[in-house]
Amino acid sequence: TVTPGGGWAALAAFLAVTIGWRLPPAVDTVAGGSAWVAVEAVTLVAGTAWLWTAFMGSPPVGALAAPPRRMVLSAFAAWSVWIFAYAVGFSGHPFYPAYAGGVTPVGSQEWVVAILWATSAAALVPVAFTSLVRWLSAEQSLAAAEEATQLARRALAGSDRSGTPV
Repeated sequence: TVTPGGGWAALAAFLAVTIGWRLPPAVDTVAGGSAWVAVEAVTLVAGTAWLWTAFMGSPPVGALAAPPRRMVLSAFAAWSVWIFAYAVGFSGHPFYPAYAGGVTPVGSQEWVVAILWATSAAALVPVAFTSLVRWLSAEQSLAAAEEATQLARRALAGSDRSGTPV
């Protein structure tokens, strides 16, 4: 069932783990290949799973958020990841010192940006648009039901659409 305020805490948790694990100190820690890799994986999966419970229901539990809120939550999640990705991408110096070797420090950052942007777009933009379509179609159905109710009341009262008696 849709809960009041559903999804905001999940969005905050998703952003905290998604952006938190992409900050240079966290990336440097994980780059060492320690047990932090497992901690990163578990927290990323948990944060993402919680956000997805706001979007999708899984019987017996429904989605935490109604379609309009799902649209807003997914847009905020995508935009937040994109803003962070752009900050990394436009950085003229190595953002991740642990990966200073390799292709080039800035070249590998461009790959990070592409991956962050593409994965968040693929996962979150469809949710936003699907929620928008469902919300608008529900609004349209509600308007049609209200019009039908008014016509039925007029018919029962003995007048047509314009109010002229039948």
